[in-house]
Amino acid sequence: MNDTLTVNTAFDGQIGFTIIDTAQTFTGFGTTEAQPGSVYVSVPVEVVNLGSQIYFHTNDTTVLVDTEGTTYEVDTAAMISVPVSDVGFNAFFLLTLSPDESKRGAFVYEVPQDKVAGAMLRLNVDNNPIDMIIGL
Repeated sequence: MNDTLTVNTAFDGQIGFTIIDTAQTFTGFGTTEAQPGSVYVSVPVEVVNLGSQIYFHTNDTTVLVDTEGTTYEVDTAAMISVPVSDVGFNAFFLLTLSPDESKRGAFVYEVPQDKVAGAMLRLNVDNNPIDMIIGL
């Protein structure tokens, strides 16, 4: 935790990703409930734009990957309904950063409960996947 990974991107320059706390699991947020046998995994991060261009973060840039290599995309419905009081951070949704700007937030994924242990956050930047430990 708290190690910053600096990534060079073809269009946006350098981006820094830091997992700032251990990921948490939840069965639901407000009126949004995970499917039976699944949980939501909330990964708290800080993203900083170290480049000279505006950075646009798309949901396919960060996925959760389990120990068998199965990937899980950001759950947009869960991201919209995550209360700050549950995870301590706003969920990232359509993240845009100006140069030298940083934001803290969380990415949220729905994952089968038996696939959570050992899962990692994968950054897909310029077709160069990099896995980061999230503490589960």
